Amino acid sequence: AAARKMAEDKAAAELEKKRVAEAAAAKKMADEKAAADLEKKQAAEAKKMAEEKAAADKVAEKRHAEVVAEKAQADQKLSAEKFVARYVTSGASDDAAEAAGLFADKVGSYFGKTGMSREQLLADRLKYIQNYPERSYVLKGEPSMLPAKEGSEAVQVETSFEYDISDGTKSYKGTSKVLVTLQLKEGGNAWEITSVEESK
Repeated sequence: AAARKMAEDKAAAELEKKRVAEAAAAKKMADEKAAADLEKKQAAEAKKMAEEKAAADKVAEKRHAEVVAEKAQADQKLSAEKFVARYVTSGASDDAAEAAGLFADKVGSYFGKTGMSREQLLADRLKYIQNYPERSYVLKGEPSMLPAKEGSEAVQVETSFEYDISDGTKSYKGTSKVLVTLQLKEGGNAWEITSVEESK
């Protein structure tokens, strides 16, 4: 009887040992699965965060590009309008080269004359200065930039001004509106005039 009890106790102990081992193995598997699930979840969250950051960066980059483009356009508009204002007021200067230097090498149209060179414009301005030694030009309001024609890099600026010129004996006063076509010089850092049309 004692031997039988010992055998039963031994069998019970081994069964308990096996049950504990199985429970430990099951717990280890569950822990490993939980860790894998957590890692998978963290990886998914990290991927989602990276995608959201990439999307946000893309939006920010696009907005930055838009802001830069808007600023460049505003700067270009401002500089074009200032350039035309400078051209109009240069009419009062006795320095013919100052005005002629604002033009391109070849000008498409200049007060109805076509295909004029800068040298011809300089001669024209010298003659104008000699004929009308007394000259005054005052802008009326701010020059306004017109929408660029599709496919064209040239811009047009329109402005009105009051003029008062005299040949020494007779004076001429009035208001005029001028439409100036500009293009950027090679290198894109300065404007030059390619056409001037004026209507009184």
